[in-house]
Parts: sequence; C-alpha cells; structure tokens
Amino acid sequence: MEHFEIVSELHRWLDEHKQPDERVVSEPHERARFELFMGEKRKRRGRSNHVSSADLLLLNERQRTVQLIVEVERSASGTRPKPIAGDVTATLLATNYTPSEEYGTGYRLQEALLVIVALVSDKDASQKRPQLLAVTENLRPLICLPPQFRGVEFCIAKDAEEAFQQFEELLRRATPAPQYRSSSLCSSG
Repeated sequence: MEHFEIVSELHRWLDEHKQPDERVVSEPHERARFELFMGEKRKRRGRSNHVSSADLLLLNERQRTVQLIVEVERSASGTRPKPIAGDVTATLLATNYTPSEEYGTGYRLQEALLVIVALVSDKDASQKRPQLLAVTENLRPLICLPPQFRGVEFCIAKDAEEAFQQFEELLRRATPAPQYRSSSLCSSG
C-alpha cells in the first residue's frame, strides 16, 4: 500500500469518528505536508520557526488547537532509528500549526498526541522490525514531554492492515469514551 493510501485511510477513519467541532487535515494525493512551528510564524520569515511537518492533523476548530499529529513513515530510510527519533524530537519542539497562507500562531498545540506510524516488513528474515520495536521502547522513557503534548505513541507494523489496527486501538485507549464509536478502520477493504 502506498504512503498516500495509508494517509487517506487514516483520514477517512478519523473523519468518521471525530467530534462535531473537530476537523481532520490531510492532503495525501497532493503529498502536502502540514508545517509545525516553534513560536509565531512571521510573514517572509516562516522558515526560521518551522521545526517539523506532519502527514495528518486533527484540529479542534472551536478551541483552535491541534489534538493529534500523525507522521507516516513508509520508506526504508524513514523507518531507521535515527529518522524516527529525529521526527519525535523535532515535533516536540513545535507549539503550533499555522496553515500555508496564514501567519501568527494558527492552531496551538495543547495536550496534543503525536503518533508515528511505521511500516516495516518482516520479509526475508529482516531484523528491521524487531530493531525498531526495541528502539521505540527504549526511546519512550527518554522522552520528556513539553506541556503542549500529552503523549508520543508508535504504531510499528509489518503491513498496512496491522498499522490500521494498532492506530485504531491506540486512539480508543488514548481517548475517553464515547468519542470513538465502534467501527473497524479496515472495513472499507
């Protein structure tokens, strides 16, 4: 399954389970990235505060906050320990998401949950998946969450179906009921 298909499916599931004042943001077909900033994004100086990008965001429109940040790693280079640790560290520096044509602070991060989804196959007796699982487990106790985050979670899966199952279970655990209704992420095929 291609990167954009994974992001599209995660978007679809979140869109079905979101609250009325929430909005899911992703543009998987256009390969858009949603830029996260440390401090205010200033006109003609936005790059100086840009610290990370995400594939998918869950926004609370009423409160103008980011509730969920999802980064999907699919390439072999993106599923190595160093890029995963780098994604986590850079994202934890962010304080807001500001859309492309806007300036200022946009949507502030407040009790945001960061989820890294990584697909690592087990084919040909590869050791990549066990390595990444061990790295993420050892990384967890080292993460010092800034006040704008409530957690960092990892979905390390051998294929898209397993990633969807882990993602759904993770959000059901991380979100108080009855926010997410019973429905399978993989039900559309």
